[in-house]
Amino acid sequence: MVTTRSRGQMILIMSVLFAVTVLTTVVLLNTLHAPANVNTERQASNLGDIERVEGQAADDMERLFQVHTSMNRTGEALPYAAESGGPDDPFGDVVNNTSELNAALSASESGAAVSVSYVEGRSQEGMLVRQNNSTQNFTHRGYSPSEQNWTVLESADGLPRLSMYVTDGPDASDPPFEVVVEGGGGKLTFDDDGVEGAGVDCDLAYPIRVDATGGVGTVSNATDICGEFDLGVPDTFNLTFENGSQAEGTYTISGVEAIDTDIEGNTFDWQQQYDGVVVNPAFRVQYTDPSITHRSTFRLYGESSP
Repeated sequence: MVTTRSRGQMILIMSVLFAVTVLTTVVLLNTLHAPANVNTERQASNLGDIERVEGQAADDMERLFQVHTSMNRTGEALPYAAESGGPDDPFGDVVNNTSELNAALSASESGAAVSVSYVEGRSQEGMLVRQNNSTQNFTHRGYSPSEQNWTVLESADGLPRLSMYVTDGPDASDPPFEVVVEGGGGKLTFDDDGVEGAGVDCDLAYPIRVDATGGVGTVSNATDICGEFDLGVPDTFNLTFENGSQAEGTYTISGVEAIDTDIEGNTFDWQQQYDGVVVNPAFRVQYTDPSITHRSTFRLYGESSP
């Protein structure tokens, strides 16, 4: 027989059991959801670290690429690498040695380790053309008044670097100086008003700087960065200076698998050509911490996953 007292005890017990069940459920749900939130935050943190590391690796490798192997006879650091940077120091060995030093330093500061290696098989070779006298015009060494146009790169498969420093240009009565990507690309036109074309319109104020990787870059004049441009570089193209005698300045231009530019063997210090050199090196970055290992491969001047 169930008495009033026993009924009250049963109700009390059931209430306690219900409360325990609710509390257990809440604790269980919190236990299940907390790691997901922590993992999400950790993944976001890792992603941020990886992006930062890859950006820093690209900056470091560009400095190493130019300085170690590319000091030419005029003492310039240029964006190309010969097969080796010295009698016993191939470029890949230098990259690996630098990476090992950086990895040791980073491992001592945090739980993450970063290594960078040179990927020779995915690097791109070609030609680099350079002029470093700002009072010379944009023609080749065999220039004559009847040769206003010059194909700087012929049948190139890529344009890793295009850097120009224009110190003087055409007057109102002169034809414009143009940098033309033949084969479906765009062009930059320098005249007495400034620079225009390929998405940029820059007022005249010398000197004018052009800096691009993969045909995409910026134009700046003496006072400001005044525009971005995209030359729309096709798979195969020629790069031509038209009316090159109408402007003066310096340039550094590299082309993947480009054909001779007619200045090979030039004895002038202010104009050089380098054939069969690496113009767009590839690197592999590995980021490792206690929770993740991430690998990526990139070319220095474009194409993140060659």
